[in-house]
Amino acid sequence: QTCALDLQEAISTFVLYSLNQKTTVSIEHSNPLNNIWNTIGYWRNLMKLSINYEKNDIDIFYTKSRNEIFEMHINGESLSSKIEYIGEDEIDVSINGKKIFATITMGNDSISKILINGQEFQMSRNDLVVEKSELLENEFQQDLTIIDRLFSPIPGKIFKINVKEGDIVKKGDIVIVVDAMKMENNLVAKKDSIVKKIHVETNQMVTGNYLLVELDGLKN
Repeated sequence: QTCALDLQEAISTFVLYSLNQKTTVSIEHSNPLNNIWNTIGYWRNLMKLSINYEKNDIDIFYTKSRNEIFEMHINGESLSSKIEYIGEDEIDVSINGKKIFATITMGNDSISKILINGQEFQMSRNDLVVEKSELLENEFQQDLTIIDRLFSPIPGKIFKINVKEGDIVKKGDIVIVVDAMKMENNLVAKKDSIVKKIHVETNQMVTGNYLLVELDGLKN
């Protein structure tokens, strides 16, 4: 049975790998409110991302220092991680001084398989833009996939969420508002839809291209 720390190490390894792939979202500084990092002075460089593991969403808070050390906070555990080597489908890292060698392959539905010392973990990033595994042969279907997801246009703070999961929205309705550089960016539904999943909360800081809301289009 996988112990908790093994999972944290796998998550940390996956995050380091995904942050160094060209398909990831842009990374910006943030200043989130009311989180554990404020009490220990990390807020100026704190970033947040979310992964899915066994159908559970897990939030990861992290900072990166000038010497390429990533400080991560995962499920109550603090990990100090550094990339030693990274290739197309493999990565070597040190986590709290422990050397870890992993191979990572992309499977269906953007789920990555991480293999560490014979143990396999499957997880995905919730905040990545549509990747090649989601590109459908039918371009019309692909367009619908993109329309049904609302991403942050630029780094900023979630100012207002006008819906809750399960709500029905009409085409043109303002679903969520992102505040960036003292300007409000209204994100609207592109068609009549049901709110499937909300990935953020009010006052949360997000990067550009961060997945905010998933919608399910209503059939005419």
